[in-house]
Amino acid sequence: MATNKTWLGRSRTFWTIIATIVILLAGADLFGLQTISYFQFNRQAKRSPIINFTPREPKTTAANDADGLRIFPFRVCLRSSLD
Repeated sequence: MATNKTWLGRSRTFWTIIATIVILLAGADLFGLQTISYFQFNRQAKRSPIINFTPREPKTTAANDADGLRIFPFRVCLRSSLD
């Protein structure tokens, strides 16, 4: 009988069943998990509108050219002495 041939100590029928289960699980993962996640995240976005915000470019400002900042008795120099 053809089903009695062994591969790694198991029959062809065993490996066929295992392969079928793996293929079904992979198909469920590829289709079902993505679909469920889409609906779940869509529902969360409706509940919390902040999720739908998208980042924008920050406003540009001029650089500060002040020599330094006086804090208590010492001075913080913003320019390098190597210039």
